[in-house]
Amino acid sequence: MKQYKVPSKDRAKEPLQKTTRQEIDEIAKHIAGHIEKNPAKAAKLFESWLNGKSKNTAKKKAA
Repeated sequence: MKQYKVPSKDRAKEPLQKTTRQEIDEIAKHIAGHIEKNPAKAAKLFESWLNGKSKNTAKKKAA
């Protein structure tokens, strides 16, 4: 069962940070570069993001 954190009332009143179109284009180009380099890995990361799983799962080592 997922637990969600409810934001405090003070934080909810803060204005959102505005992102410019140039910043969005920059991020899109950066992501596109990663997809071009390794499309299989990008697809795997995207699937895990859709499923809500973290990319890096902590691996426990034997003591």
